[in-house]
Amino acid sequence: MPYWILKCPQCKKDFVHSEINIDKEHYGLCALPSKPEFPEGGSWLECTNCKQTSLFRRFQLMFARS
Repeated sequence: MPYWILKCPQCKKDFVHSEINIDKEHYGLCALPSKPEFPEGGSWLECTNCKQTSLFRRFQLMFARS
């Protein structure tokens, strides 16, 4: 299952923001799906690794296959 991930600025590890629901027939054959929307000014999220809260913006989302 592919995911949108973020890199924590504190511990430098990636963590999952959300799953990407892609039709399995078309997985890998088309462009990436649109990134999830973020509030204007970003979103404060907690790293699942180090538990530090940081401000993230939509452009920081990265695609990961698993």
